[in-house]
Amino acid sequence: MVVKIVFAKHGGELYPMDNKIISGISKSLMKASEEQSTNTTLVSAATLLAQAVIAKGLDLDAFLAQLGIRPDEYNDPNGRIPVPLMQRAWRLAVEWSGDECFGLGLADVVQPAALHGIGLSMISSNSLREAIERVVCYQRFLSTAFKISLNPEGDHYRIDFSTERFRATPDPASIDGTLAVFVAMSRITAGSTVRPIHVYLQRKSPATCATRYRHYFGCPVTFSSVSNQILFDRETFDRPLPTANPDLARINDQVVIEYLERFDPQTLSARLRTLIIDALPGGTISEESIVQRLNMSLRSLQRQLKNERTSYKEILAGTRRQLAQEYLSNSERQIIEIGYMLGFSEPSNFSRAFKRWTGQSPLQFREASRERTQTHPPQM
Repeated sequence: MVVKIVFAKHGGELYPMDNKIISGISKSLMKASEEQSTNTTLVSAATLLAQAVIAKGLDLDAFLAQLGIRPDEYNDPNGRIPVPLMQRAWRLAVEWSGDECFGLGLADVVQPAALHGIGLSMISSNSLREAIERVVCYQRFLSTAFKISLNPEGDHYRIDFSTERFRATPDPASIDGTLAVFVAMSRITAGSTVRPIHVYLQRKSPATCATRYRHYFGCPVTFSSVSNQILFDRETFDRPLPTANPDLARINDQVVIEYLERFDPQTLSARLRTLIIDALPGGTISEESIVQRLNMSLRSLQRQLKNERTSYKEILAGTRRQLAQEYLSNSERQIIEIGYMLGFSEPSNFSRAFKRWTGQSPLQFREASRERTQTHPPQM
């Protein structure tokens, strides 16, 4: 994603610093805590299920009544719906429609605005990769239940949809719907010809409609997999988009950030990111120095981060990756200087880490970013 981030101090020189953006990024990247109350889904995203119910010719009022929901109860697009209630809705939709593949139908009704600011940021992104990075960064805005990650692997990217945060096994239709909407938004963003190269689903192959999956995704689909994944080729993901509008994307990013600031509590992982951002320019950063600033023991830090399903190493790497991409894209600083600013003692260490994160060297990433900017300059 592209947001303006600069450090407050480096080498004695002061730089302007947008605290709201930095705070928003920290909070938007938070993992769900096991101690957190019931997971929730954004109302505007949940209404896709209601639209799919209508598209099936079912009585929506009767459907909502069966769930104990008043028609006006979830009219607020900024509201939240408990995930357990959403799971009941998925099961009921499959039962009433008699369609094992009901979830795929969400692709027929999705529009960018249904995903609020994230949907509008996606279609304004410089590339499909950048659009998906926004989803990964702000995923808790849409739902606190899923854990989505983007992983470069050779000539392709792998998007994982982990269900480890669910308190109970999610209904297969909810997984189908999530992946179908994900691919539909990718096509809205980057063109209708976009196709994954493979889709993996944990669910068993449906008895009555398995062929619909390959028809919709346009690629091989493997059922009974160990995880839910979508694979895209690198060329499709990194191709510059003619519809890119960085200014519009940043405006909608800010809408999401401000929402998350109201919605998400200040978890330990969020506090830790803020401290890491402050400490990185100094060059020396360790768990021991961080726990001193947090006034807690190392064992306590590790235990609490484990409860939030993350770790110090994971948070440090994620923060460095995002800041490195920002500096390489939006500054003229030398790559060696960026590495030092991110706490790497040797340029080679920074280069290896960046290639592990993105599949590209820092120079390749910067050149690709400049090429996108020259080919598709911001639209005013």
